[in-house]
Amino acid sequence: MQTESTTMRNAVRVNEVFVDFLKHPDNHVFLLPAIAMTGWVMLAAPGIEPLGWFLLGWLIFLPQEYLTHMFVLHARMPKSQKFYRMMYRLHFGHHDLPRRADLMYMPLWLTLPMAIGNMVLFAWITTATNQWMMCLSGLFAGYLVFEFTHLLCHVPHNPKTRLGKLVKNRHLWHHYRNEKRWFSVSLPALVIDNLLGTAGSKDDTEQSGTAKYFGLDEHHPWVVEAREHFATRSSGDVASSQIWLAAKL
Repeated sequence: MQTESTTMRNAVRVNEVFVDFLKHPDNHVFLLPAIAMTGWVMLAAPGIEPLGWFLLGWLIFLPQEYLTHMFVLHARMPKSQKFYRMMYRLHFGHHDLPRRADLMYMPLWLTLPMAIGNMVLFAWITTATNQWMMCLSGLFAGYLVFEFTHLLCHVPHNPKTRLGKLVKNRHLWHHYRNEKRWFSVSLPALVIDNLLGTAGSKDDTEQSGTAKYFGLDEHHPWVVEAREHFATRSSGDVASSQIWLAAKL
């Protein structure tokens, strides 16, 4: 089984990963509004209070990161090929081909309805426009940090800090040790795995054997068809996006 090394050399720098992150157009759907809303509020009403609402929005995102990964991205195997293809794009394909950035990011057909649901939630929490906007900006920031951290976990970059290595190792264990553990990705969300009993050490966790295909075989017709269906969306080849190919890994 192909695995990502947790001790790989620094083939790419963080700034290069960030540039690649910005190339994904879906990220702009959340990045640009977050910058615009935060800038508008801080210019109109500078102070500490808006930052508190921003932090609240980020905190509200953290359990969503965990629960979405556990119950939506790792939902039960579909009973039809059509829905399997949807799940392949949503997350199954990321486990199959973890070096494909286009299969890593969550699609807008999931993230936009979730964003709308959060807008309604924030409107219930506060009727003040500035507070609502800062909550939403914080939520978007949390999502973007999650996606950037996720990309950083997979690209050929070896973190230098202890916390950076912890984040990367735990996520790679999720891929190559046991897909039923380590659902949190961003650093602030890691505590949720610990609190809910889905963390633990690699050595004390059983090798699942289903982390790559979720119980199907590599040559199952559904897997083969989904791979072929999404093959042309890669910025590189069928197995790797350009950032991996540029690093020659």
